[in-house]
Amino acid sequence: MKPFTFNLEAVLILRQREEQQAARNWAEALRNQNLIEGALRQAESELRQSQETLARQRNGRFLPGEHQIHLAANANQKAICEALAKRLAEAMEYTKKQHAILLEARMKVEVLMRLKEKRKKDYEAAVMAQEEAAIDDMVIARYAAKSREFWR
Repeated sequence: MKPFTFNLEAVLILRQREEQQAARNWAEALRNQNLIEGALRQAESELRQSQETLARQRNGRFLPGEHQIHLAANANQKAICEALAKRLAEAMEYTKKQHAILLEARMKVEVLMRLKEKRKKDYEAAVMAQEEAAIDDMVIARYAAKSREFWR
């Protein structure tokens, strides 16, 4: 018998490439999400510092216009935090979608791998059956030859 060949090998290779690309896309989405999380933490830290500065200045005296400058800076930092929080939510949603795509691609590869293993086992069973049949034929032929010699 000729060696085992999986007739869907090209499809399996294509699915594996798709899975690898999906894994790269998910990793990139995670990296982007982590960058945005870091930027948001930094912006929130700066917002807390700005709020602490305002609180300290309220206990002391303000120079003319200084309070307005700090209030505007505080409002600007809040807007930055809100924008980053929105971008983070979008990035998290995109990461979830990429992860779902990766899982789907992985499942497609697994299905083909299981099919390949099943077909390989079936092929090996057929080879084994063919070898057993050949051995049985050989044993029967020897027995028949010995029987003919015995009865002559």
